[in-house]
Amino acid sequence: MKFRVERDVLADAAAWVARSLPARPPVPVLGGVLIEATAGADGDRLTVSGFDYETSARGELDAPLGAPGRGVV
Repeated sequence: MKFRVERDVLADAAAWVARSLPARPPVPVLGGVLIEATAGADGDRLTVSGFDYETSARGELDAPLGAPGRGVV
């Protein structure tokens, strides 16, 4: 995965997703934030999301991609 986005924009999106999830999730593996870079017909998108069976949060950004992919941080 390779993308280019301003640091402050990515930090704001990740902070918003992290704030909406509990500090201690019921299942520890759900404590991460998924960052997914996808290329589509309507342009390249970077999605930052989180889920813990009770709450979900998702933010999408326009971002030029070098390579699509996904990772959990």
